Amino acid sequence: MSTTVRTYKHAKVGEEVRAIGGMYVVLREVRMPWQGRELLVVIGVGHFDTSCCGVGGCGFADVPGFVVGWHVSEDESEVEPVTDPDERATITHAIKEKEKVLEIRFGD
Repeated sequence: MSTTVRTYKHAKVGEEVRAIGGMYVVLREVRMPWQGRELLVVIGVGHFDTSCCGVGGCGFADVPGFVVGWHVSEDESEVEPVTDPDERATITHAIKEKEKVLEIRFGD
């Protein structure tokens, strides 16, 4: 299995980002220990208030990947995406046990 290191641009915590269907806010970034490595997990909340399908919202987690280089520049880190489906499932379960999120997305 080949590893691909990618650049992750950190979101501004607490800053509302508007989009066509609503908005989201990143609440915090978590560096979660995972089997001898650190996994970057971004926790946020989305609110859908300008969608034609109704209103709603949910907590979410983005998982850019394993931390390879933390803040290699002012607002960027290097991560290795989680590509194994079984590992993604296990990580999803672990995050949902700790965080109040409905949606979990992995960076590819």
